[in-house]
Amino acid sequence: MATKFRPNNDEMTRRVVPFELKATAAVEGMAGSFSGYAAGIHNIDSVGDMILPGAFSADMPRFLAEGAVCWNHDWMTPIGKPISAKEDSYGLLVEAQISKTAAGNDIMTLIRDGVIKKMSIGYTVRDYEWVDRMGLANYLAANVEPNKAADIMRQYDEMELTELFLLRQIKLYEF
Repeated sequence: MATKFRPNNDEMTRRVVPFELKATAAVEGMAGSFSGYAAGIHNIDSVGDMILPGAFSADMPRFLAEGAVCWNHDWMTPIGKPISAKEDSYGLLVEAQISKTAAGNDIMTLIRDGVIKKMSIGYTVRDYEWVDRMGLANYLAANVEPNKAADIMRQYDEMELTELFLLRQIKLYEF
């Protein structure tokens, strides 16, 4: 196993993924609620990070107690709070309650209208492994179903990556 320093290891990173909306609801006294996937497992992002299964689990209780839902990662514009978050085989499934503020009302309208199509997370990396192409292939052969592994390798090659950071543990702040 090779090791390499992951740039900006202590700075918050933002990761954008397509937003798969699961449901919306009207909530008394609130702008509304929604649920959907905030992050995917085994997806390579634009900077060469791939979140591994279990990466969220250690931090989930702290995140649910202290985390926020922010518009465009702006801590000055929180729009709600996470109600639940759990990791499944697809990714991080979240449910959020959105506050009845001007920003919250606007965002819920955009979500309901299908305008907002992506969600992202703000996090810091607590544990990772650096791999090159061969290291990724070895990881995938041992941990991922063959068809999914082939898709990930194809994505790696199409992105013309020469290295990848496998994110084993993440400290989540907001989505």
